[in-house]
Amino acid sequence: MQHCKREYCNAGTRQWSQRGIYIRKASKAKNSEQIIIRSNDSRYRGYPKTEKNAIQQRGVVTIQEAVTGFLAEKENTIKLSSYLRYEQMLRKHILPSLGRVCVDQLSTKAFTSFLQQKQIDSELSQKTLKDIGTLLKGVLKYAETTFNCSSPAHGAKLPKYRQNMPEIFSDAEINSIANRVLDVPSILGIAILLTLNSGLRLGELCALRWSDIDFSSGVISVQRTVQRLTVDGVGKLVIQPPKSLSSLRRIPIPADMLALLKQVRLSNSIDSFLMTGTDAPMAPRTCQYQYKLFLKECGVHYRNFHILRHPYVKPTTKKFITFFEVFRAAS
Repeated sequence: MQHCKREYCNAGTRQWSQRGIYIRKASKAKNSEQIIIRSNDSRYRGYPKTEKNAIQQRGVVTIQEAVTGFLAEKENTIKLSSYLRYEQMLRKHILPSLGRVCVDQLSTKAFTSFLQQKQIDSELSQKTLKDIGTLLKGVLKYAETTFNCSSPAHGAKLPKYRQNMPEIFSDAEINSIANRVLDVPSILGIAILLTLNSGLRLGELCALRWSDIDFSSGVISVQRTVQRLTVDGVGKLVIQPPKSLSSLRRIPIPADMLALLKQVRLSNSIDSFLMTGTDAPMAPRTCQYQYKLFLKECGVHYRNFHILRHPYVKPTTKKFITFFEVFRAAS
Protein backbone atom coordinates (compact mmCIF):
# COMPACT_ATOMS: atom_id res chain seq x y z
CA MET A 1 0.00 0.00 0.00
CA GLN A 2 1.45 3.33 -1.03
CA HIS A 3 1.29 6.35 1.23
CA CYS A 4 2.59 9.53 -0.34
CA LYS A 5 0.11 12.40 -0.16
CA ARG A 6 0.20 14.18 3.18
CA GLU A 7 -2.66 16.54 3.96
CA TYR A 8 -4.58 17.77 6.98
CA CYS A 9 -8.03 18.74 8.18
CA ASN A 10 -7.11 22.30 9.14
CA ALA A 11 -5.20 24.13 6.42
CA GLY A 12 -2.79 26.83 7.48
CA THR A 13 -1.61 25.09 10.66
CA ARG A 14 1.09 22.90 9.15
CA GLN A 15 4.55 22.47 10.55
CA TRP A 16 7.35 20.39 9.06
CA SER A 17 8.95 18.18 11.69
CA GLN A 18 12.64 17.31 11.82
CA ARG A 19 11.79 13.77 10.80
CA GLY A 20 10.24 14.84 7.51
CA ILE A 21 6.60 14.40 8.47
CA TYR A 22 3.95 17.09 8.70
CA ILE A 23 2.45 17.58 12.15
CA ARG A 24 -0.49 19.74 13.12
CA LYS A 25 -2.52 20.67 16.17
CA ALA A 26 -5.44 18.26 16.34
CA SER A 27 -8.88 19.82 16.30
CA LYS A 28 -10.42 17.33 18.75
CA ALA A 29 -7.84 17.72 21.50
CA LYS A 30 -6.25 21.01 22.45
CA ASN A 31 -2.47 21.19 22.24
CA SER A 32 -2.13 17.61 21.01
CA GLU A 33 -0.26 16.74 17.85
CA GLN A 34 -1.54 14.44 15.17
CA ILE A 35 -0.21 13.12 11.89
CA ILE A 36 -2.63 12.10 9.16
CA ILE A 37 -1.26 10.40 6.06
CA ARG A 38 -3.76 9.73 3.32
CA SER A 39 -3.37 7.07 0.69
CA ASN A 40 -3.07 7.63 -3.06
CA ASP A 41 -3.56 3.93 -3.75
CA SER A 42 -6.64 3.67 -5.98
CA ARG A 43 -7.64 0.40 -4.28
CA TYR A 44 -8.44 2.31 -1.10
CA ARG A 45 -9.96 5.57 -2.37
CA GLY A 46 -13.52 4.40 -1.88
CA TYR A 47 -16.26 4.58 -4.48
CA PRO A 48 -17.76 7.52 -6.36
CA LYS A 49 -21.50 7.77 -5.78
CA THR A 50 -22.31 6.43 -9.26
CA GLU A 51 -20.15 3.34 -8.76
CA LYS A 52 -21.60 2.75 -5.30
CA ASN A 53 -25.11 2.91 -6.77
CA ALA A 54 -24.09 0.46 -9.48
CA ILE A 55 -22.87 -2.03 -6.86
CA GLN A 56 -26.13 -1.64 -4.94
CA GLN A 57 -28.19 -2.26 -8.08
CA ARG A 58 -26.05 -5.27 -8.96
CA GLY A 59 -26.92 -6.74 -5.57
CA VAL A 60 -23.62 -8.62 -5.26
CA VAL A 61 -20.72 -7.31 -3.20
CA THR A 62 -17.41 -9.08 -2.71
CA ILE A 63 -15.45 -8.76 0.51
CA GLN A 64 -12.70 -7.02 -1.49
CA GLU A 65 -15.19 -4.35 -2.59
CA ALA A 66 -16.50 -3.97 0.95
CA VAL A 67 -12.94 -3.62 2.28
CA THR A 68 -12.22 -0.85 -0.22
CA GLY A 69 -15.11 1.26 1.01
CA PHE A 70 -14.53 0.31 4.66
CA LEU A 71 -10.92 1.55 4.62
CA ALA A 72 -11.87 4.73 2.79
CA GLU A 73 -14.51 5.45 5.44
CA LYS A 74 -12.12 4.76 8.33
CA GLU A 75 -9.15 6.65 6.90
CA ASN A 76 -10.05 10.04 8.33
CA THR A 77 -12.03 8.93 11.39
CA ILE A 78 -9.48 6.85 13.31
CA LYS A 79 -5.86 7.28 14.38
CA LEU A 80 -3.15 6.57 11.82
CA SER A 81 -1.82 3.67 13.92
CA SER A 82 -5.27 2.04 14.01
CA TYR A 83 -5.78 2.59 10.29
CA LEU A 84 -2.43 1.00 9.41
CA ARG A 85 -3.18 -1.96 11.68
CA TYR A 86 -6.58 -2.46 10.01
CA GLU A 87 -5.03 -2.25 6.55
CA GLN A 88 -2.28 -4.69 7.47
CA MET A 89 -4.65 -7.29 8.94
CA LEU A 90 -7.01 -7.02 5.98
CA ARG A 91 -4.23 -7.27 3.41
CA LYS A 92 -2.29 -10.04 5.14
CA HIS A 93 -4.96 -12.21 6.73
CA ILE A 94 -8.43 -11.58 5.29
CA LEU A 95 -8.23 -10.63 1.61
CA PRO A 96 -5.98 -13.51 0.41
CA SER A 97 -8.54 -16.06 1.64
CA LEU A 98 -11.85 -14.22 1.40
CA GLY A 99 -11.35 -11.29 -0.99
CA ARG A 100 -13.31 -12.85 -3.87
CA VAL A 101 -16.06 -14.28 -1.66
CA CYS A 102 -19.44 -12.55 -1.94
CA VAL A 103 -20.59 -11.00 1.32
CA ASP A 104 -24.01 -12.68 1.22
CA GLN A 105 -22.39 -16.09 0.68
CA LEU A 106 -20.07 -16.02 3.69
CA SER A 107 -21.75 -18.40 6.12
CA THR A 108 -21.20 -18.68 9.85
CA LYS A 109 -19.49 -22.03 9.29
CA ALA A 110 -17.14 -20.51 6.68
CA PHE A 111 -16.36 -17.60 9.02
CA THR A 112 -15.46 -19.95 11.88
CA SER A 113 -13.47 -22.29 9.60
CA PHE A 114 -11.50 -19.33 8.26
CA LEU A 115 -10.38 -18.31 11.76
CA GLN A 116 -9.57 -21.90 12.73
CA GLN A 117 -7.46 -22.36 9.60
CA LYS A 118 -5.64 -19.06 10.28
CA GLN A 119 -4.65 -20.36 13.69
CA ILE A 120 -3.33 -23.60 12.20
CA ASP A 121 -1.44 -21.99 9.32
CA SER A 122 -0.06 -18.93 11.09
CA GLU A 123 -0.04 -20.02 14.75
CA LEU A 124 -1.73 -16.77 15.72
CA SER A 125 -2.65 -15.99 19.31
CA GLN A 126 -6.26 -16.03 20.46
CA LYS A 127 -6.07 -12.25 20.89
CA THR A 128 -4.98 -11.76 17.25
CA LEU A 129 -7.63 -14.18 15.98
CA LYS A 130 -10.31 -12.29 17.88
CA ASP A 131 -9.04 -8.98 16.44
CA ILE A 132 -9.18 -10.41 12.90
CA GLY A 133 -12.69 -11.71 13.47
CA THR A 134 -13.85 -8.39 14.92
CA LEU A 135 -12.39 -6.51 11.95
CA LEU A 136 -14.05 -8.86 9.45
CA LYS A 137 -17.37 -8.33 11.22
CA GLY A 138 -16.83 -4.58 10.86
CA VAL A 139 -16.39 -5.01 7.11
CA LEU A 140 -19.57 -7.11 6.91
CA LYS A 141 -21.50 -4.48 8.85
CA TYR A 142 -20.21 -1.80 6.47
CA ALA A 143 -21.43 -3.86 3.49
CA GLU A 144 -24.85 -4.21 5.08
CA THR A 145 -25.31 -0.52 5.90
CA THR A 146 -23.75 0.80 2.68
CA PHE A 147 -24.83 -1.72 0.03
CA ASN A 148 -27.80 -3.33 1.82
CA CYS A 149 -26.02 -6.66 1.50
CA SER A 150 -26.09 -8.76 4.67
CA SER A 151 -23.99 -11.80 5.51
CA PRO A 152 -25.15 -14.93 7.36
CA ALA A 153 -21.84 -14.73 9.28
CA HIS A 154 -22.77 -11.43 10.90
CA GLY A 155 -23.74 -13.24 14.11
CA ALA A 156 -20.82 -15.68 14.19
CA LYS A 157 -19.12 -16.16 17.55
CA LEU A 158 -15.57 -14.89 17.99
CA PRO A 159 -12.75 -16.90 19.61
CA LYS A 160 -12.60 -16.54 23.38
CA TYR A 161 -9.63 -14.66 24.74
CA ARG A 162 -8.60 -14.73 28.38
CA GLN A 163 -5.83 -12.39 29.43
CA ASN A 164 -3.32 -13.78 31.92
CA MET A 165 -2.75 -11.96 35.19
CA PRO A 166 0.48 -9.92 34.93
CA GLU A 167 3.39 -10.46 37.33
CA ILE A 168 3.78 -7.10 39.05
CA PHE A 169 6.82 -5.84 40.95
CA SER A 170 7.26 -6.92 44.57
CA ASP A 171 7.79 -4.56 47.51
CA ALA A 172 11.50 -5.40 47.61
CA GLU A 173 11.90 -4.75 43.87
CA ILE A 174 10.15 -1.38 44.08
CA ASN A 175 12.43 -0.53 46.99
CA SER A 176 15.50 -1.42 44.90
CA ILE A 177 14.30 0.81 42.05
CA ALA A 178 13.57 3.74 44.38
CA ASN A 179 16.93 3.43 46.15
CA ARG A 180 18.79 3.30 42.83
CA VAL A 181 17.09 6.49 41.64
CA LEU A 182 17.80 8.32 44.89
CA ASP A 183 21.45 7.20 44.94
CA VAL A 184 22.14 7.96 41.26
CA PRO A 185 19.41 10.30 39.92
CA SER A 186 18.91 10.01 36.17
CA ILE A 187 16.14 11.02 33.82
CA LEU A 188 15.47 7.35 32.99
CA GLY A 189 15.19 6.26 36.62
CA ILE A 190 13.02 9.24 37.52
CA ALA A 191 10.84 8.52 34.47
CA ILE A 192 10.35 4.94 35.69
CA LEU A 193 9.24 6.21 39.10
CA LEU A 194 7.03 8.76 37.35
CA THR A 195 5.31 5.93 35.48
CA LEU A 196 4.71 4.08 38.74
CA ASN A 197 3.27 7.31 40.18
CA SER A 198 1.13 8.26 37.20
CA GLY A 199 0.24 5.17 35.15
CA LEU A 200 1.69 6.65 31.96
CA ARG A 201 1.92 4.37 28.95
CA LEU A 202 5.30 3.93 27.26
CA GLY A 203 4.38 6.05 24.22
CA GLU A 204 2.88 8.74 26.45
CA LEU A 205 6.08 8.95 28.50
CA CYS A 206 8.25 9.24 25.37
CA ALA A 207 5.96 12.02 24.04
CA LEU A 208 5.85 13.96 27.33
CA ARG A 209 7.23 17.50 27.19
CA TRP A 210 8.45 19.53 30.16
CA SER A 211 5.68 22.01 29.34
CA ASP A 212 3.15 19.25 30.14
CA ILE A 213 4.24 19.29 33.80
CA ASP A 214 2.68 22.03 35.92
CA PHE A 215 5.00 22.23 38.93
CA SER A 216 2.86 24.86 40.67
CA SER A 217 -0.29 22.71 40.72
CA GLY A 218 1.47 19.34 40.71
CA VAL A 219 -0.35 18.04 37.63
CA ILE A 220 0.78 16.34 34.42
CA SER A 221 -1.26 16.79 31.23
CA VAL A 222 -1.24 13.76 28.94
CA GLN A 223 -1.85 15.08 25.43
CA ARG A 224 0.01 12.88 22.96
CA THR A 225 1.76 9.59 22.38
CA VAL A 226 4.60 8.52 20.10
CA GLN A 227 4.72 5.27 18.18
CA ARG A 228 6.91 3.76 15.47
CA LEU A 229 4.78 2.97 12.43
CA THR A 230 5.64 1.62 9.00
CA VAL A 231 4.77 4.30 6.43
CA ASP A 232 5.86 4.01 2.79
CA GLY A 233 7.65 0.81 3.83
CA VAL A 234 9.85 2.78 6.24
CA GLY A 235 9.59 2.84 10.04
CA LYS A 236 8.89 6.38 11.29
CA LEU A 237 8.20 7.89 14.69
CA VAL A 238 4.68 9.28 14.65
CA ILE A 239 3.26 11.67 17.25
CA GLN A 240 -0.51 11.42 17.59
CA PRO A 241 -3.29 11.70 20.20
CA PRO A 242 -3.31 9.09 22.99
CA LYS A 243 -5.06 5.73 22.83
CA SER A 244 -8.57 7.16 23.30
CA LEU A 245 -10.34 10.39 24.22
CA SER A 246 -10.42 9.25 27.84
CA SER A 247 -6.63 8.97 27.68
CA LEU A 248 -6.45 12.77 27.34
CA ARG A 249 -6.17 13.41 31.05
CA ARG A 250 -4.63 15.40 33.89
CA ILE A 251 -2.78 13.38 36.53
CA PRO A 252 -1.91 14.69 40.02
CA ILE A 253 1.69 13.97 41.02
CA PRO A 254 2.96 13.69 44.64
CA ALA A 255 5.26 16.45 45.89
CA ASP A 256 8.20 14.05 46.36
CA MET A 257 7.94 13.01 42.71
CA LEU A 258 7.86 16.64 41.59
CA ALA A 259 10.98 17.31 43.67
CA LEU A 260 12.84 14.58 41.78
CA LEU A 261 11.70 15.99 38.44
CA LYS A 262 12.96 19.43 39.40
CA GLN A 263 16.43 17.97 39.95
CA VAL A 264 16.77 17.09 36.27
CA ARG A 265 14.70 19.94 34.81
CA LEU A 266 17.18 22.78 35.34
CA SER A 267 19.13 22.44 32.08
CA ASN A 268 16.21 21.58 29.81
CA SER A 269 14.04 23.86 27.69
CA ILE A 270 10.37 23.92 28.66
CA ASP A 271 9.39 22.85 25.11
CA SER A 272 11.81 19.92 24.96
CA PHE A 273 10.80 16.32 25.46
CA LEU A 274 11.32 14.91 28.94
CA MET A 275 13.24 11.79 27.92
CA THR A 276 15.65 13.42 25.44
CA GLY A 277 15.95 17.07 26.46
CA THR A 278 15.60 17.97 22.76
CA ASP A 279 12.77 18.77 20.34
CA ALA A 280 12.69 15.14 19.13
CA PRO A 281 11.00 12.40 21.20
CA MET A 282 12.68 9.20 22.30
CA ALA A 283 11.67 6.10 20.36
CA PRO A 284 9.63 3.72 22.55
CA ARG A 285 11.91 0.86 21.53
CA THR A 286 14.94 2.81 22.78
CA CYS A 287 13.19 3.57 26.07
CA GLN A 288 12.24 -0.09 26.47
CA TYR A 289 15.86 -1.13 25.93
CA GLN A 290 17.22 1.40 28.43
CA TYR A 291 14.56 0.37 30.93
CA LYS A 292 15.65 -3.27 30.61
CA LEU A 293 19.27 -2.31 31.34
CA PHE A 294 18.16 -0.18 34.30
CA LEU A 295 16.32 -3.11 35.89
CA LYS A 296 19.41 -5.26 35.43
CA GLU A 297 21.51 -2.64 37.24
CA CYS A 298 18.97 -2.69 40.09
CA GLY A 299 19.06 -6.49 40.27
CA VAL A 300 15.35 -6.61 39.43
CA HIS A 301 13.80 -9.33 37.27
CA TYR A 302 12.64 -7.94 33.90
CA ARG A 303 8.97 -7.26 33.20
CA ASN A 304 7.51 -5.46 30.23
CA PHE A 305 7.37 -1.67 30.67
CA HIS A 306 3.57 -1.79 30.65
CA ILE A 307 3.63 -3.65 33.99
CA LEU A 308 4.73 -0.37 35.63
CA ARG A 309 1.16 0.91 35.10
CA HIS A 310 -0.52 -1.75 37.21
CA PRO A 311 0.21 -0.42 40.73
CA TYR A 312 -1.29 2.91 39.60
CA VAL A 313 -4.32 1.83 37.57
CA LYS A 314 -5.45 -0.58 40.33
CA PRO A 315 -5.44 1.78 43.34
CA THR A 316 -7.32 -0.64 45.58
CA THR A 317 -4.50 -3.18 45.52
CA LYS A 318 -1.96 -3.51 48.29
CA LYS A 319 0.88 -2.94 45.81
CA PHE A 320 -0.33 0.58 45.09
CA ILE A 321 -0.29 1.58 48.75
CA THR A 322 2.99 -0.21 49.39
CA PHE A 323 4.78 1.60 46.59
CA PHE A 324 4.12 5.04 48.04
CA GLU A 325 5.05 3.83 51.52
CA VAL A 326 8.34 2.43 50.23
CA PHE A 327 9.06 5.42 48.03
CA ARG A 328 8.44 7.99 50.74
CA ALA A 329 10.41 5.96 53.28
CA ALA A 330 13.34 5.82 50.86
CA SER A 331 13.06 9.56 50.26
